[in-house]
Amino acid sequence: VQAVIDRVQRGVEVAHRRSVTPHGLRHTTATHLLADAVDMDAVRRVLGHGDLSTLGRYRDELPGELEVAMRAHPLLRDPRER
Repeated sequence: VQAVIDRVQRGVEVAHRRSVTPHGLRHTTATHLLADAVDMDAVRRVLGHGDLSTLGRYRDELPGELEVAMRAHPLLRDPRER
């Protein structure tokens, strides 16, 4: 694990230099997977969580997620798009 952390730490831009931790890597992985619309159950399994509710903390950090979901609802779309 430390070898992976060291490798990531070397790749972090100097301007954004922060301490890289296993927790930070897991958090970043979850956030990016969810932002890329990867199935929540798949993300849960990648992280080894037993319950989907655990992913809420990552999902809550995704800006605009609720707005995107609402625009996807057929009754809320622009009539020209139906």
